[in-house]
Amino acid sequence: TQARGLYRDLLEAAPSWADRANLGLGEGALHEGKPSAALRPFQKAIRTGAPEVAAAARLGLAACYERLGELEGALAQLDQADLPENVRKRREEALRKRADQRD
Repeated sequence: TQARGLYRDLLEAAPSWADRANLGLGEGALHEGKPSAALRPFQKAIRTGAPEVAAAARLGLAACYERLGELEGALAQLDQADLPENVRKRREEALRKRADQRD
């Protein structure tokens, strides 16, 4: 897509924005229904990003793992996302509920 191309251009032209470009690539792939393709950009955003970018990327990874049926991976990312306790608990409960409905 055009957005993917723009994010890749950003990676080349402005390496200091790599964390945000990778976050955008991950979000785009997830939006396109490609959670496997979103994993690597989100992982890169976590490694190279500012804390707020890393937190957003962890939420993206949690969504990927959930869509791939990997509940434990999703829960692990939520635990590391540095969310307020009440938000983390609500998201965890929602993940578990959706997983139970699939079984």
